Amino acid sequence: MGNLGLQETVLLLFVFVLPALYLNSLRKTLLLIDLKNRTIGPNYVWLMFVIFFNLYFHFKLVSSIATSLSNEFADRNIAVDEKRPGETIGFINSIFLVLWVINAFTKFDLEAINFILFLGALITWIIYWVKINKYKKILILNNKTVNNQ
Repeated sequence: MGNLGLQETVLLLFVFVLPALYLNSLRKTLLLIDLKNRTIGPNYVWLMFVIFFNLYFHFKLVSSIATSLSNEFADRNIAVDEKRPGETIGFINSIFLVLWVINAFTKFDLEAINFILFLGALITWIIYWVKINKYKKILILNNKTVNNQ
């Protein structure tokens, strides 16, 4: 087995490493949420590695995380800037992903459209990930505050 080239390394990074870090971040966020407030188990995030099923499941995951966070913040009396935390940008990301895959696997694969959809999916994915990490930090800080009292 030879050394990986730059293209293979970048592909490996985008296909496995970054998604694994992203999913682990979502999992850790769910672990901070009380069991009674969760609408999905933390380890279900790994179903995102099932190709094509993940196009549907990301919508489900985003909705479940939003509901779980909303329940937890209400339970802890924490005010946040969204009624359903992360849901809007998460759904936008899911839509970009679905459109990108449809465009990539059809005869009408136009390079410009494919690039725009990929860029939209990438940017909204990063925004969603950052937003969920922000909520995770709020939960962690709140845990420390509660434990110190």
